[in-house]
Amino acid sequence: MIGGALVGYLEFLRPGTVIAGVAGMVLLMLGVARLSDLPWNPVGALLLAGGMAALLLWRGSWWGIPLLLLGARYLIAPEELRVRWPVAAGLTIPFGLLTAYLLSIAERARLNKSIL
Repeated sequence: MIGGALVGYLEFLRPGTVIAGVAGMVLLMLGVARLSDLPWNPVGALLLAGGMAALLLWRGSWWGIPLLLLGARYLIAPEELRVRWPVAAGLTIPFGLLTAYLLSIAERARLNKSIL
């Protein structure tokens, strides 16, 4: 799912490249379909949603990254199927930093927009 979101970022960076948008959506849909087969924990899903909401509300800040990390770790309910800490950190920290960076660029562009 994170791979699909990262490929989706490419579509936002260079609009019109249809392949990146389609590939990102296919990867996201495959990730959601595979998650539906696993017993998931609602607390982990809420932590993930809270992390994304924090990144979106406070554009350019890193406050949502710890919530993303905890959500990725506790999303799957049984301990034996749970994502390990190094894997969760290796996926969510770069994703969160990239999201915060891109949102800070978007916020600066919005604030510096001149009307002629």
